[in-house]
Amino acid sequence: ASDVSADGALESWAAAARALAFAPCNVSACLPEVLASAHALMAAACAAGGDLGTATLLYDTVHDEFDLYRALAPHALGGGLCELPGVAMVVANDLAYLAHAAV
Repeated sequence: ASDVSADGALESWAAAARALAFAPCNVSACLPEVLASAHALMAAACAAGGDLGTATLLYDTVHDEFDLYRALAPHALGGGLCELPGVAMVVANDLAYLAHAAV
């Protein structure tokens, strides 16, 4: 027998969802494409079945995609991080969102 009612369980799930929600912020327009590509590659890695080599290669490709985005985004957005604070904030938001979405 459980001490938690159905309403109590729903409240717990709602509290957990709020805690894991990403706060509203500005992110780059290209970020949805980066995430879609990463999700497609990870889905392909999962669908690789027993082919560990293919799954590992696809996983590593996602890692490389995020690494390239981190390195190139500041320049693609119009400047280095030290020169334009707005760019630094958008890149920081992008990277935080990528980390959040990767979980």
